[in-house]
Amino acid sequence: MKHGDKYKKKLKKIKTKKHLNNKHLIKENRYLKALLEITNKISKYKEVDKVIKAILKASLEFTNADRGFIMLCNQEGVWSYKIGIDVNKKLLSLGDFKVSMSVINKIASDKKSIFLKDVIKEKEFKKKKSIRELKLRMILAAPLEINENLIGALYVDSQTPMKDFSEIEKKFFEALAGLSSVALNSAQLYESSIIDYLTGLKNSYYFNLKLQEDVTRITRYGGKISLLLLDLDGFKSINYTFGYLTGNRILQKIGELINNSVRKPDLATRWGGDEFAIVCPETDAHGMMTLARRIQRKITKFSYSVSADQKIKITVSIGIVSFPTIRVETKEQLIIEAENALFLSKSQGGDKITCFNYLNREPLPVELVGVSKGHQKLLKQINDFSQSASPTLILGEDGTGKTLVANCIHKLSSRKDFPFIVVNCDVISKISFEDELFGHEKGAFAGAVATKKGKFERASYGTILLREIGVIPLPLQEKVLRVINEKKIRRIGAKSSIKTDVRIIVTSRSNLVNEMKKGRFSSALFNRLKRFTINIPQLRKRKKDILPIAEHYLKFYSKVYKKLSKGFSDEAKRKILAYDWLGNARELRYYIEKAVIITKGNTISSDDIDLESRGNSK
Repeated sequence: MKHGDKYKKKLKKIKTKKHLNNKHLIKENRYLKALLEITNKISKYKEVDKVIKAILKASLEFTNADRGFIMLCNQEGVWSYKIGIDVNKKLLSLGDFKVSMSVINKIASDKKSIFLKDVIKEKEFKKKKSIRELKLRMILAAPLEINENLIGALYVDSQTPMKDFSEIEKKFFEALAGLSSVALNSAQLYESSIIDYLTGLKNSYYFNLKLQEDVTRITRYGGKISLLLLDLDGFKSINYTFGYLTGNRILQKIGELINNSVRKPDLATRWGGDEFAIVCPETDAHGMMTLARRIQRKITKFSYSVSADQKIKITVSIGIVSFPTIRVETKEQLIIEAENALFLSKSQGGDKITCFNYLNREPLPVELVGVSKGHQKLLKQINDFSQSASPTLILGEDGTGKTLVANCIHKLSSRKDFPFIVVNCDVISKISFEDELFGHEKGAFAGAVATKKGKFERASYGTILLREIGVIPLPLQEKVLRVINEKKIRRIGAKSSIKTDVRIIVTSRSNLVNEMKKGRFSSALFNRLKRFTINIPQLRKRKKDILPIAEHYLKFYSKVYKKLSKGFSDEAKRKILAYDWLGNARELRYYIEKAVIITKGNTISSDDIDLESRGNSK
């Protein structure tokens, strides 16, 4: 061979080697670039499911596999299916889940990656039943580890064999598995920080963040939003009677029932204690009422075991608020109105749903109904007093509608777009009265770990309703009077006062003049309040209003329970009119609701109006 030929051959060999090196570098750069792109994609997600979907999509794209799966391994070494996806990016359900467990078990024992380019040629796997049944040819699987602890496996397969796996492809797949381990662990830690350990629902911290995001989004881009608050009636007595472990099991079951009732876009949370909250974007009042009834039905129909041989039923109170874009400013606005709606449901004895629908600017389901002179006088006072910002006193027996009248005054006033805060003085501990009304500064007393706004501050520019003002301790009555006169409040522990602009309405079922004479009510506060006083007459003293109110509730509950109730029989009307309604309109409402539920025909009969049980029929 000539010297020139040897040189040309050597030069060709060098060029070939250089070409291969360049080709290898190009391929290596391509995989490195792909890995960086995948890292950027995965880093955008916090939720476990979204992280896994991004990992699987990347795995299928760069391995030419037909399917990909992520399996998780718990501390006891038990494997469970998490998410699967096929080459068309379609999610595989649990019913579609079929992988070679022999490969997964090999991963668990060796903690090493497996690269099978043609499974039927592999002695260790070709006889495995799962391999034959699935007709698998190519399998790639890699362990997912954190601090040398196995947390899962990344698995892809295909029914088409591969020619071979280059070293760079193997390294890429293992690097992807390493990246997946870190991303998945980070997502799991994040999810554990936002999940309520007992119910499995999101916790209130995460809920508040998402609620503010939703409010910001619909304010900017348009839409509507609704919030539901749910409270278990009398749940404290269950804890006291049967113990907290039983109570926790019930809360856990209720969390499961709620979670199974909501849609994917909705967000359900354990609001705190025995309260739950659900925010529903792009849902109106009708949709929320449907959801509320579905949840109420599921919870009330379920029998909760409290001992080996005893089961109990639970009822719930629900408050709903629905807002259009133009009315929403802050998440606090939503929460306050939903709390007010919930309060109205609780104040009616529980097992009720109240909805404030700001899409049509009317509260549901209550409204003032009547034709008597007393009712007409009441309407005139409401209209007149709504034009003033002066403190107002509403007097009347239980069930006459004092809270409803206060709400109407607020809705007709110039403050209608601002909060309407209801404070039930009857249920506030005497120790926490001042804190509830005026709030406190951080460190003001033991347990004051953060600054808290009181009800007066939260009602700023709106209306605050103090129900049963007569039970407030005298020293605090003086502070309420000071708020009226000076329009300032001071939090507990604060060095200075805060200006406040709030309309004050108070109610009382007791005779405040008598309370004043006995030294239990401030004469100065009474004189300041009595200038604008509304006395709501008892229902039994305005007989003309009884049937119109009954017919109103008949229409409402016929719609609620999907009944075709057209009216009352003549005998039923006489029975209703002859009854001494000691519980006023609230009692009438309860009986009409019951009649609608139990009636078998289209007309409410006398037998449907079961009044004899009270024993005070005239």
